[in-house]
Amino acid sequence: MVDALDEAESFIHATEIFSVPKESKGTMIADHPQRKDKADKKTNRPNGTWAIEKKGYQANTSQGQKRGRPYDKERFEYNTDLYTILLDVSDRYKIDRPFPMKSPVETRDSSLYCKFHCDVGHETKDCKSLRRALDGLAAKGFLKSYLSSSTGGSGKKFYKKSKSSSYRRDDNETDPEIVAVISGGLAAGGPTMRGQKDYASRLGQVMLSGKAPMDHFPKVEICESDKGKIATPHDDPLVIELKVANLKVRRILVDTGSSSDIISTTCLNRLEHDPKTIEKIHYPIFGFGGGIIHPRGIITLPLRVGGRHQSKNLNVRFLIVKDLTAYNIILGRPTLNQAKAVVVTHLMLMKYVCDKGQVDTIHGDQQLARVFYLTTLSPEAWGKTDEARASSKRKLDEIEEKVKKETFTIATAHMEARRPEPVGGHYEIILDKARPDRTVPVGVSPDDQLGAHLVTLLREFPDIFAFAVEEMSGIDPSIAVHKLNGDESLKPVRQKKRNHGEARNKAAAEEVRKLLEVGFIRPSQYPDWVANVVLVPKPNKSWRMCVDYTDLNKACPKDSFPLPKIDRLVDSTAGHAMMSFMDAYSGFHQIPLWPEDQEKTSFVTEQGLYCYKVMPFGLKNAPATFQRLVNTIFSNQLGRNIKAYIDDMIVKSKQREERLADLRETFETLRKYQMRLNPKKCVFGVKTGKFLGFLIDERGIEANPDKVQAVIDMTSPKSVKEVQRLPGCLAALGRFLSRAGDKCHYFFGTIKKKSKFECSESAKTTFVRLKEHLHTLPRLVSPLQGETLYVYLAISEWSLSAVLLTEREGVQLPVYFVSHVLQNAELRYPPIEKFALALFMASKKLRPYFLAHKLVVYTDQPLKQPLTKLDAAGRMLKWAIELNAFDISYEPRKAIKGQAFVDFIAEMTRPTFEKNVATRWTVYVDGSST
Repeated sequence: MVDALDEAESFIHATEIFSVPKESKGTMIADHPQRKDKADKKTNRPNGTWAIEKKGYQANTSQGQKRGRPYDKERFEYNTDLYTILLDVSDRYKIDRPFPMKSPVETRDSSLYCKFHCDVGHETKDCKSLRRALDGLAAKGFLKSYLSSSTGGSGKKFYKKSKSSSYRRDDNETDPEIVAVISGGLAAGGPTMRGQKDYASRLGQVMLSGKAPMDHFPKVEICESDKGKIATPHDDPLVIELKVANLKVRRILVDTGSSSDIISTTCLNRLEHDPKTIEKIHYPIFGFGGGIIHPRGIITLPLRVGGRHQSKNLNVRFLIVKDLTAYNIILGRPTLNQAKAVVVTHLMLMKYVCDKGQVDTIHGDQQLARVFYLTTLSPEAWGKTDEARASSKRKLDEIEEKVKKETFTIATAHMEARRPEPVGGHYEIILDKARPDRTVPVGVSPDDQLGAHLVTLLREFPDIFAFAVEEMSGIDPSIAVHKLNGDESLKPVRQKKRNHGEARNKAAAEEVRKLLEVGFIRPSQYPDWVANVVLVPKPNKSWRMCVDYTDLNKACPKDSFPLPKIDRLVDSTAGHAMMSFMDAYSGFHQIPLWPEDQEKTSFVTEQGLYCYKVMPFGLKNAPATFQRLVNTIFSNQLGRNIKAYIDDMIVKSKQREERLADLRETFETLRKYQMRLNPKKCVFGVKTGKFLGFLIDERGIEANPDKVQAVIDMTSPKSVKEVQRLPGCLAALGRFLSRAGDKCHYFFGTIKKKSKFECSESAKTTFVRLKEHLHTLPRLVSPLQGETLYVYLAISEWSLSAVLLTEREGVQLPVYFVSHVLQNAELRYPPIEKFALALFMASKKLRPYFLAHKLVVYTDQPLKQPLTKLDAAGRMLKWAIELNAFDISYEPRKAIKGQAFVDFIAEMTRPTFEKNVATRWTVYVDGSST
């Protein structure tokens, strides 16, 4: 009887569900406030030209004002040219193209090109249509940073005056570009009526039968120990980090109220994906309040929840949306159900079922979640204008960068996904419990067995660290001493004392006082050589005192002791499981100066004359002397478990059981020779870190993100001096830059002209593309002993390029990129000689790799015959003789097996030749009959 009643109740419940009247499609459209959006649709122009989209208002057709141009009467003055503004704002504001030019093409100047019209006839900076479009944005207050000081106001005042009822927007309307609560999409059977009916009928079948299909779900336990470091009480959202498309992505909001999984266009552009796999869709999703959002498509991406060993791997169908407020991804019910996730917002965690059937936990980041949530609640955040949203995004990026520096765990999605944190998170270990301020950072948790042994080892050698200058005992003079070996025949130079400002004088006096107290300098009387001090500002607004030893260095012969090659040091360090980075405390000052040379290092300040008793910074041969010391004391370890470049040292270990033994051997050597380390610049037992301007880890070598960001933050140069700064910034990144000569050709061409400097549109475009390329620099690997290396060559009209790579497990991995800009006669070489020169150039710059490995050159050019047979002539014979010293073979170019080489090969076009332009000839005759 009870079973019959239960079945009857289920039947009644299902009947009530099916009896609910469905809204007709026509009713939804009639009731929804979307009719006025017809005025916002883009005008279909025949040639796809640009024009500002009039979004959120209708054209005023009153007398005296043109249709669609409400701001023609307002003209603004800008602080930069229109082309630069177009490049900057085209991605931030919705811009359509203008009407095509009406004048015939043959009557226009073909040498002038307009990026806005995509046609010839005038330059972009002189385009009237572009000016009208930008004036419209400026009148609404969008381009405040581009307006010159002579322009009255920011444009908002004019916009408010002109905002009549024809332009007013419904304040209750949900902004169509903001995603809040999401309904619709792929959930509940999808957007089709058939799918929704089937979805509802499945529920009805379960209710009628009283039996649900089998779906195994393990036991999930949640207790106080799962809480972690959470500040309670709180109302913070759950924001987590997951691996999407094999890259780590932060700022992922777990939203159980969302019916779809959403990804922002900005985040998707940073992930590795094939644009061809994006499916076009023609149905919207709905936000809170009925606002309609039109996704740009659907893409399926692999997603991994959790770590490598306790992971849940899914293929998620994401809806692509332009803006996702503060988040990169919104994880909705489809993925949460597929992962069998249990979300506990109170404890900021999510339990999920791994692929192995076990239950694991992923915790949210409360600090990041709270900062972003509070930021999006600010009045100006995510306003109804693109300018407000762009400003909020920039603010969020700045907040995220600040939090990252404070916690060592937060980073932006695109930077964290590509680059490890410099030196990574670490733990501060107290060396002496009686003095808790004396700490040393380690990269292994003290709770780990290896970490506990490492802490014990560090506390066994506390005397190798110097926490103050007074604790430096110095190297014994019998081990190392610095001699100037100056030319006595040269006349000594006494520099005239320079006058400094009050702040610099105080800083110099304080530095002299410190050096006197520790015994590094002493007063000098009647010196023959006198130098001035130079005060250089530090980033923390303090001063660094240097001594100008230019004249003294000219009198000293160069010490020929070799310094290690940075590339070889970096290659030999990458690939190790654990590393320890060490830095000598005031390295040069640990070596005594030869007594007879001390007076020659005299310098003058407001306090008097002083000379050094230890080796000072600024002497020509100081680096060679310190390298000689390091090579002497670590002679049994160099190349085996330690690498050193002057005062930067790194202890490396491949085997786990060797790690502590290698460190103990190093510490005993430091104690024996009384060399002291700077604990603030050391870190022990880490998997990744900075070394000689590179980021190295077990997987390979990456560019230093600080140096990359320095170039990205640069503005378009306005003088020759600013252009000349760029090569120095790119020098440290040259190893990672594919086809660097091509990417910088137009830009560096601006400094060759003798006329007044002008940064052309081509140069600006090149600079923007260079910045975009810096976001995707590849990770390089170091070649293994006996490994075969491969070479690809590329030529263009003005440069040569080559890439050295290795192949492991069927994947090609880059080792080194090189480029050479063609000069003078090289520009006129035939294609075959350019390819030969590219290989010869690569052999010169990468000689250590060419000598140590077998080389295979992939090319579709006939290089084998002229470069292996010594029957060529001229320069080809010279190159053939040089290249025959290496083990090089030539093979036809094969399919690309690495993403890092797609751009390299895709841009490897055949040599371009100048088009023969028909011109009128003038013939001069002298009246001769022959």
